[in-house]
Amino acid sequence: LFVENMNAVDNIILGKEPVKNMMVDNKIAKEEIIHLQDRYHLFFDTDKNVSELSMSERQRIEIVKVLYRNAKILILDEPTGILTSQESKKLFNILRALKNSGSLIIFISHKLNEVLEVSDKISIMRAGKIVETLSSKDADLRKLAVKMVGAELPSVVKEQSADIERILVSVKGLCLKSSEGGGLPTHRIGEALVSVNNLSLKDKDGKELLKNISFEIKSGEIFGIAGIEGNGQKELEECLTGNLLFADGSISIKGETLDKISPKSFKNKGISWIPSNRNDAGLISNFRLHENFILGYHNDKPFSNMTILNYDKIYNVSKEIIENYDITPPDINRPAENLSGGNQQKVLLGRELSKNPLFLVAAHPTRGVDIKGSWFIHKKLREIKENGAAVLLISSDLEELFMLCDRIGVIYNGEIIDIVAPEKITFEKIGILMLGGKTQVPNACI
Repeated sequence: LFVENMNAVDNIILGKEPVKNMMVDNKIAKEEIIHLQDRYHLFFDTDKNVSELSMSERQRIEIVKVLYRNAKILILDEPTGILTSQESKKLFNILRALKNSGSLIIFISHKLNEVLEVSDKISIMRAGKIVETLSSKDADLRKLAVKMVGAELPSVVKEQSADIERILVSVKGLCLKSSEGGGLPTHRIGEALVSVNNLSLKDKDGKELLKNISFEIKSGEIFGIAGIEGNGQKELEECLTGNLLFADGSISIKGETLDKISPKSFKNKGISWIPSNRNDAGLISNFRLHENFILGYHNDKPFSNMTILNYDKIYNVSKEIIENYDITPPDINRPAENLSGGNQQKVLLGRELSKNPLFLVAAHPTRGVDIKGSWFIHKKLREIKENGAAVLLISSDLEELFMLCDRIGVIYNGEIIDIVAPEKITFEKIGILMLGGKTQVPNACI
């Protein structure tokens, strides 16, 4: 937890402030924190308030806070969710060093390859219970996936295995041909449906947040955005959904330029949105499920005639979404805050996809969701793609991008610096691009 209106240094030392002459000595603390930053390559602006920092920078602050306090028991919950592969490897080196110095580390993650890489012993949880504990040397990806999902769902296991195959191929740096990779389905990609041209955005001080962003997304295509958080993803997400007025450039769908910049006008053109923070922009936590299912559409037919809500229709649609998206518990009157994170995400997904969008902007749709829930969300994204929608997938999870995307745009410092095909690039090389480096993408399979 952070105190948002305090800077990074004050948050790190809170409760363990160095005192000199009965006064808190921030200079000593800052020097020690900068030393830890340099030693472990965990960089962030120490003078900025936490409220101004990205999720990735906040993650680094949390790690430095632990190191600053010389903790001997560390519990890390999805610590690599917003890190590049290079940053993750650096984190693993830190964890190994801490382990060798006597620290006990609990590493909670749904990224199975990382669990295998960093741990000595693995416990698998399903439905709130530990189903098995085994040595990492006795485990592999398939065994862990089956235990996590459950043998009672063979179709899930089968499709998850296909995803695992693709991850394995990508990690090894090999090319994935359409005839390989566990029988992944293919379909025909159509004409350009969404066009973004020279999109630019500045903050109130004139700093460029987005720089001449241009790309097209075709019908039946998932276009990914990869990058370290804080490089313009949030601003791009909000511009493409009518929530932020951009300075220059244009957005068009089916050849029609979207002139009126507002969330409602964008929704009316067939754009749906899964926001990066469902609690801030997606759901109202103390609203009941049926109320959340109509958010943003509550003035539209058939839910309303502009003056009176049609509750019969609202209830019927809500029950249908709950059934189609396997939301538990299946109670339309339950407040959203009483659901698990994964089920809250399904509420959001069900509302937006039930509109059969032409264009879906999905930002971090599986963050904090378990493997079963992630598989379900991936399945739904593939379904709307195969039905001809254009999908923009913003994610800090390279595995997710490699599994789902037809093309990936790499964003750095507010600019798309390259667009790559996932089958022609490795995690390592795309990570270099995400850090602003240059890499040569191979033209042929290795």
